[in-house]
Amino acid sequence: MISDAELTRCEHCGTPFRPKTDERFCCQGCLYVSQVLKDDGFERFYELKGNTTLPPVGSKVFQDAATDWLEHIQAHAEAAAPARVASAELGIEGISCLGCVWLIEALFKRQAGSSNIRIDARSGEIGLTWIAGHFDLPGFARELQQIGYRLAQRTEQTTEHSSTRQLTFR
Repeated sequence: MISDAELTRCEHCGTPFRPKTDERFCCQGCLYVSQVLKDDGFERFYELKGNTTLPPVGSKVFQDAATDWLEHIQAHAEAAAPARVASAELGIEGISCLGCVWLIEALFKRQAGSSNIRIDARSGEIGLTWIAGHFDLPGFARELQQIGYRLAQRTEQTTEHSSTRQLTFR
């Protein structure tokens, strides 16, 4: 049995782990995301996250993000955009705390052409509005994926799952 004295908490996600030497992160994904947040000036994430333990990022930040489907969604939204303001309702994976919501909002606001963002952490849904022709939805998705979040298509299954999550949350 491992004693608490042998464990340390990951500086990014808070997961207890047994360090091999003077390691501060449970995995390379958490180390990478922590460095990205520091380099981009998003260290407030840790203040807002507080003592919340997040699932470790693991290796998914190193995987290529499939964004072809987002190009289609962006083109369709911009073609139907009244007054050149386009919007999309999507799913988002990986949110676990207020720090996550703040970080995603901050990242969105620094994107060219961004207008408004609405995130429902309980349902895993995100609503975006942007100026048509000035925003890169697939590029935004790739940036999110680099720090452990993934945009997803909204489906009936997502909506059903959202209802269950909301009941669980309550």
